This record gives sequence, structure tokens and C-alpha cells, in this order.
Amino acid sequence: VIDGQPGFILQPYDEVYVRRSPGYQAQQNVVIDGEILFGGNYAMTNREERLSDLVNKAGGPTNLAYLRGAKLTRVASAGEKKRMGDVIRLMSRQLGEAMIDSLGIGVEDTFTVGIDLEKA
Repeated sequence: VIDGQPGFILQPYDEVYVRRSPGYQAQQNVVIDGEILFGGNYAMTNREERLSDLVNKAGGPTNLAYLRGAKLTRVASAGEKKRMGDVIRLMSRQLGEAMIDSLGIGVEDTFTVGIDLEKA
């Protein structure tokens, strides 16, 4: 008991509520893979952590790494998926549904973000 009497004992059917801390944020994890020394899952320690910080956590790039070819793949949020769907519907009206199908264009769960790893 934090502010109550020591030795307080819960009784059957008592309910304990613990409120969320206003500053709490769930841990964010990233996967670093490719020509990197120690690829794998890494936890972000703060919101200001940069991509280069995460690469350094993973031991940095190997001598064979082509940094200009690096890419970042991000999981699409529900809003981003909706926007992708809206764009595809617009393209479908302009180009025709058969053209969109033949190109294999569809709403994806992930998308690629262009990065310059040397500056990130």
C-alpha cells in the first residue's frame, strides 16, 4: 500500500485499478538486417533516436555494405492504407481497372521510405 496502512490485505472480489502513467509510451522495436555486423531486433531507447544511432547499435555496416542502396521499410498505419486505397481507386478510374490489375498495384501492409543512410 503506497499511502495507506501497512499490512492491508485484499479480500476476495476486491478490484485493483492501476492507471497509466501520463508519460508512458510502449517500447518501439526495429529490425536491422543486411550488410550490418549484428543484424536483429533492437529497441529504440528514446523518441529522438536516429536511424544512424540504431545502425551503430547493430555494430555498424560491414565493409561490403552499399550505404546508398539502403532502404527503410515501414509498416503502414490504417490511415496510410486508406490513403493508398483512395489513390488506387482514383488511378483505377483514370486508367481502368484492368490496367491496375495487370500492374499488380494494391494496398500493401508495408511501404519503402527513401533514406540517405550517410546523413540519417
